[in-house]
Amino acid sequence: MGFLKLKSCEPTVFFVQEKDRLKELLDLSILNEGKETDACLEIMADSETYLADIGRIGAGAGRYEVLIPDIRQPSEVRIRLYAGKELQDETYVEWKPERHWLVYVIQRCHHDPSYTDLPYRVFD
Repeated sequence: MGFLKLKSCEPTVFFVQEKDRLKELLDLSILNEGKETDACLEIMADSETYLADIGRIGAGAGRYEVLIPDIRQPSEVRIRLYAGKELQDETYVEWKPERHWLVYVIQRCHHDPSYTDLPYRVFD
């Protein structure tokens, strides 16, 4: 197709709340056989189409992360890679939704108040 090639496209277990929508981090491996260029993805899942900007793709092989809308149903997802308006590559991914976790973080370690300060003051 074009000078950009999708070598791998892997969903991760990481999610981000962006405005009113949950987004999943997608890990991409892209080979650029041409000059540095801007690129974007078109994701088609569950009869919906989403666009995600990747940003600048340097020459050679590189890893990129992009946020895409959370896809909650197992399905075949079509992912298209564009440079400008020109289709560069396309792949299909068997999508298995990731489990959503709520993680609580608590301080559980030695704290020396004379070395720094009280824990609630350290973060200020």
